Amino acid sequence: MDFTTSELEYNWKTESQGHPTRIGTAFTFSGLAPTEQTTAQSQREEFASQFIKQFNNIPSNKENWHDLFWDVAQHTVSNLWLILS
Repeated sequence: MDFTTSELEYNWKTESQGHPTRIGTAFTFSGLAPTEQTTAQSQREEFASQFIKQFNNIPSNKENWHDLFWDVAQHTVSNLWLILS
């Protein structure tokens, strides 16, 4: 079953080591079902498409996973976030 961010989006709270409660949002990414047509590039393109919808921004590079995950990290650095994959 494929869930969209709007279906899973919710506020959550975490307290740790005396820090004040912080509120974040859940982001979810789902991959393509493996078929003979599924390629590493098509998986990255799908991830980039979901990135655009969730962050309203274009990832810097869709050619490798490192850059895609780095972009996710840069968009979630300001708070505590739940990222589902």
